[in-house]
Amino acid sequence: MEQNEKIMYDILNSPLKKIILEQLMISPKTATHIKKKYEQRSLSRPSISRALGELKKIGLIKCINQWHHRSRFYSLTDDGKKILEKIKEIER
Repeated sequence: MEQNEKIMYDILNSPLKKIILEQLMISPKTATHIKKKYEQRSLSRPSISRALGELKKIGLIKCINQWHHRSRFYSLTDDGKKILEKIKEIER
């Protein structure tokens, strides 16, 4: 199986990662922004931060203000956009 396919299926099996990618497709956000948007789902900030770290490690997102120790903003990379588009195609 190709690496991108493994990544896609990992995201399909992780609703939180998918939510994060969808939110970052709209605009850059912090973990706190994402948490506030989905408060009804009881997402914890640590779980969001962990998922952000995992997505960053595999190159789907990037921190656009790495130097800031609080309120780090994340955005999608080109690879992240491609993976999210493929996921949307699969879900149709």
